[in-house]
Amino acid sequence: LEYLVQGGPVSEILPNGFRAVLPADTTVNVDIKKDGTAIADFSNEFKNYKKEDEQKIVQSVTWTLTQFSSIDKVKLRINGHELKEMPVGGTPISDDLSRKDGINLETAGVNDLTATHPLTVYYLAENEDSEYYVPVTKRIDNSEKDDITAAINELAKGPSKVSGLLTDFSEDVKLVSKPKIKDGRVTLDFNQSIFGSADEKTKMISSEVLN
Repeated sequence: LEYLVQGGPVSEILPNGFRAVLPADTTVNVDIKKDGTAIADFSNEFKNYKKEDEQKIVQSVTWTLTQFSSIDKVKLRINGHELKEMPVGGTPISDDLSRKDGINLETAGVNDLTATHPLTVYYLAENEDSEYYVPVTKRIDNSEKDDITAAINELAKGPSKVSGLLTDFSEDVKLVSKPKIKDGRVTLDFNQSIFGSADEKTKMISSEVLN
């Protein structure tokens, strides 16, 4: 988590447009319990963040810790005191933060969150000469039972226009049959729109789509 601290080990090499979200001089101890819960106990400097960064901090800490197979959920503390809400803006904190809570939430056009479930897809971002992928959590109608198909549909639909993110999927890309899963692998049968070129001789699937 020290990599999330302003002025930390990677602050000087972050790409333009990126910044660490935890306040400078914040220290943290992480205690991993046998049940897969990571307790992140921060110093008082943790409180010195801007209100608009509140959700970014919760999401970044949660996703950073849960990338490890030994951690399923996260609890936040300041000097040993468990947080039920964030100290600046009062954002409620669930008992067990996890990846199910999402990251970079996109809820535009969703009228009833209770009738939806979260699904995280990755969109492309560009910075000078580099490209990277950014996770975005969408809300999918509960009537959609196939999350693989839903993910393809969201990639084709693309990110919010104000996000600055990109998708290399054509909006016409569709699956022509249901995904087939066997031995941990999924087989996807796309229509012709998956190709990056309409030329019969040069039909190719871009590396961004494959990734």
